[in-house]
Amino acid sequence: MKNWLKDTEERIIRLSQEAIDAIFQPTSASLSRWQRSIQWFWVLALLLIGLVMWVYFLDAGRIQFEIHDWPKEWQYYTILKQAITESTIPLHTNPNPNAPERFLSNPETILSPQILSLWFLEPGQFVLLNALLLFSIGFLGLWLIKKRYKLSPITFGVLFLLFSFNGHIVSHVSVGHSMWFGYYLLPYFMLQLFRLLDHDYDRKWPLVMGLILFGITLQGSIHFYLWCVMLLLILLVILRPHRIPILKSLIASVLLAAHRLLPAALVLAEDKHQFYPGYINLSDILSALVKDISPFEAISGRLVGWWELDHYVSLAGFVFILLFGIYPLYASKGEEKGLSKFQPLYFPMMIMMTLSVSYLYQPIHSLPIPLVGLERVPSRFLIMSVLILIFISIISAQGWLSTKAQSITQRFIGLTLFIIMAHDIMRHVRIWRVDNFARALPDPDRVFVGDIQIMNQPDPVYVWIIGISTVITVITIIYAIFRLIRSTRN
Repeated sequence: MKNWLKDTEERIIRLSQEAIDAIFQPTSASLSRWQRSIQWFWVLALLLIGLVMWVYFLDAGRIQFEIHDWPKEWQYYTILKQAITESTIPLHTNPNPNAPERFLSNPETILSPQILSLWFLEPGQFVLLNALLLFSIGFLGLWLIKKRYKLSPITFGVLFLLFSFNGHIVSHVSVGHSMWFGYYLLPYFMLQLFRLLDHDYDRKWPLVMGLILFGITLQGSIHFYLWCVMLLLILLVILRPHRIPILKSLIASVLLAAHRLLPAALVLAEDKHQFYPGYINLSDILSALVKDISPFEAISGRLVGWWELDHYVSLAGFVFILLFGIYPLYASKGEEKGLSKFQPLYFPMMIMMTLSVSYLYQPIHSLPIPLVGLERVPSRFLIMSVLILIFISIISAQGWLSTKAQSITQRFIGLTLFIIMAHDIMRHVRIWRVDNFARALPDPDRVFVGDIQIMNQPDPVYVWIIGISTVITVITIIYAIFRLIRSTRN
């Protein structure tokens, strides 16, 4: 009996040590079947946690569409539902205070294929379905990055938390910015950027990057599209060896998204949005990253609500991305893992962070360029800088883990810090849940138009722009598909 107990105890200890090893090691041939099972279980558990959290966050689709920006979201989905069920092109809507009457000129509406589900879904149900769909697509993008850079489960877990549920995406969705779900296509954008810096690209790269940006515009995420374009324009200037593929990708994205950009330019040329200042100073940016502000404190003494400033990553997350995100700046070119290749990304990161401060972006906003004027809250720019730093820090941390032996104590501390980070980030998700925001900021002055409907009218210039831009998009899609098929066969 004693021998059996002793053998059982030793086996439990051995399996526990192997499980911890599996969490801190990338997938390799040296891992046992048990350890590989642990790693797959970890990935699937993160996916399930993410899906459950979005169901919880959106209250299973029971959204109060009378709150803050949710009325215009209800309007968008109601018009799309009517267009689908009645087989009508929604060119115009009846006059309302929430959005332009020229419906297809609004770049914040979703025009992706999943809108067909509105045939049988109500707006709240569609928001939930769309969230789960795009989150899953984004999770696949994170997994592709995990595969490319051989991330261990622990570093992949940190990436999952910091990317999927940081304060920016959570708070924006909470207040009614459901078009922000295009955010979950950004892992593919970052993956293509990393391929470019790795010199691992071919003739298909510009088309692939263009299609990713096109996909972002289809989700109504025009803001993310513009920020990605800004990032590429900066890289176009500083990355001389890669200028041609970057320029081609920009041209491809504009042609593919012509049906969104040209109609939007028509309307936005007539209507400049009011400009709001960004962060006050560097200390304000630091607060946005580590200060856990609730919706009940969201509008205290500021020109914009906290959701426009919130980029919460928790204190543990901030320390992580600061330590491992800055390290590549000091990495030598001959160093293993080639971290120095990421150095060109710090320049656009600093520029976009600088533009997020105070009124520094206002001169650009005032230029007579319609889509540039769409960006009226410069604090939003910070998310691109934060994401760059997150992805670089994850890859950097994995390089460190792969070259340094960790004791059981160090791994225990690492797991503890991961759990603390997960707790803090998920707490932030909980307090910004849509029903909590509705209780915190009931907006009695918000106008909810309950009888919105399609009301097409003569508008020749607008109709011609819709027609011409759609033809440009369709021709470019056909050409892109043809080129990709041809390149694959060759």
